[in-house]
Amino acid sequence: MTVTVDSAHALEDAVREVEEHGQQVIVERDGEPVAVLVSPGFLKVFREFAEELEDRLDLEAYYEAKRDAAELGEKPIPYETFRKELGL
Repeated sequence: MTVTVDSAHALEDAVREVEEHGQQVIVERDGEPVAVLVSPGFLKVFREFAEELEDRLDLEAYYEAKRDAAELGEKPIPYETFRKELGL
């Protein structure tokens, strides 16, 4: 379902669709999407998925950096050495 911002009645209907049927509703202004109405359950799942994806991307970046360092013959800097170099 899509509604326009200039129609308060349509927006009320859209909220009802989300509430009663779990539909996702795109809100448009001047024909361009500006927001999406979703159920709290959908938002919770979306946030969990986004967090899991971010963790996976971070882990992939870590392993890539580790491989790159190994290929260049670089050795890791111990944490305490790193802290001392930064004056922490």
